Amino acid sequence: MELQKLSRFYEKLKYGEDNFHSLMRYRVRNILLVSTLYDAFIFEYDSGLSEQLVGEYHHLNLTTPPRITSVTGAEEALEKLESQQYDLVITTMRTGEITPFALSRIIKDRYPDIPILLLLTVSSDIELVDRNRDRLDCIS
Repeated sequence: MELQKLSRFYEKLKYGEDNFHSLMRYRVRNILLVSTLYDAFIFEYDSGLSEQLVGEYHHLNLTTPPRITSVTGAEEALEKLESQQYDLVITTMRTGEITPFALSRIIKDRYPDIPILLLLTVSSDIELVDRNRDRLDCIS
């Protein structure tokens, strides 16, 4: 009976290890943050976005947290995407002259494997998202 319990416990651990290795190929090393200067400042000052990421990575015993590159508009984001590889794009509702919905469509057309997240910074953004639900198909 003890051997069966031990065997089940080992299989649980082994299964978790397999999950870890399966997920590591999707590891996020570089994040592109598209937001206004104000939003980027608030992320760092109020929520400590970088500190939270580093803390989570250390909590999971991962050694290299992702690097966050901030840009202030859609045009600059597209330039960065052309010159460097990113694993994740996070955008806010304010991205300059191009809406985050149009920006996500352009990014998905050019780089279909990059996930895009839309981060809402104020509650009034929820209404904008609700009105544009048909344009959320490129946002993960």
